[in-house]
Amino acid sequence: MFNTLKAFFVLFIFAIGSLTACKEAQRYSPDGHISLRLSEPNVSVPEMLEVIKKADPSKLCLFIVGDTAKGDEFIFSIARLGPADSMTTREAFDGYVRPVLPPMTVLVSADVYEKGGKVFYRKLTESDHMERKVRSTMFYVMENGRSNVMYELKATSHVHKAEIVLEKMEEMAGSVEF
Repeated sequence: MFNTLKAFFVLFIFAIGSLTACKEAQRYSPDGHISLRLSEPNVSVPEMLEVIKKADPSKLCLFIVGDTAKGDEFIFSIARLGPADSMTTREAFDGYVRPVLPPMTVLVSADVYEKGGKVFYRKLTESDHMERKVRSTMFYVMENGRSNVMYELKATSHVHKAEIVLEKMEEMAGSVEF
């Protein structure tokens, strides 16, 4: 697992160095079922995704989102999670998302809120990686609010970028369509 994390950070540094092009806003669908508008600029990093999938096969895609010149870049991924039975988004969030924390991770918040007429299911965690505090910002969505498939939209960044990452994640989560 440690070697996987080391490889991940090496690939992350490589990907950040190659982040130069800005793409137009377009809908992106990793599996033909869920789609959303990705923040720009963004660069897909399939090599990094393959490394991550060895530890977490639920990941569907991986991007570096943001402008490296402004220092607001972050890692963005979408994972397809599958509760065993069909349930509401709230039941899945409360039963499977809210109580689960990886080792050496601190829960900042796990909340449900409404904004702009949409209900958001959000979890924020922090951990220390390579002597830096890292924030994970996750939003959870289900088709029609009830399904046996839940999608996790996840951003990982340094904690000092938390505000801009949260803003961009809300925009992307708010653009989700099935």
